[in-house]
Amino acid sequence: MPRTWRIVLVIMEANGALGFADDFQPTLVLADDDPEILKRLARLLQPSFTIVAQANDGYAAFNAIQELRPQLAILDVLMPKMDGLAVARELAKAQVSTRVVFLTNQSGENFVAEARRFGHGYVAKMQLYSDLLPAISAALEGKFFASRLRVSLRSL
Repeated sequence: MPRTWRIVLVIMEANGALGFADDFQPTLVLADDDPEILKRLARLLQPSFTIVAQANDGYAAFNAIQELRPQLAILDVLMPKMDGLAVARELAKAQVSTRVVFLTNQSGENFVAEARRFGHGYVAKMQLYSDLLPAISAALEGKFFASRLRVSLRSL
């Protein structure tokens, strides 16, 4: 089955979209404390993924992931009760194999090191639409994806 998935993925990427075979929709949990971000994520991902749970805090995300064992979790880094990095650390301790992609506005060396240690990538929220699908694709292949910070000339 993985070979079929990769062939479909390559064909769909050539057409400018990310798609999966009808019989294979990766499962995922979404977690962000901003309801608007959760809505955007769901709208963006529902055509190609099965969203098994949505959470608005880290504790709820951890429980959903531990119970449902999705293939992937999209976690905001800064959430109440438990931040996204803490969720990923606890998942690693519990030996849950769900792959994690972080959503963040952070980019410091410490964050990147933690994201590499406990996740499969991170997406800058400002680049959600351009970077989320490539990050998910990389995570499902066991690779690491990192958004590149884009600096506006206006901010210089």
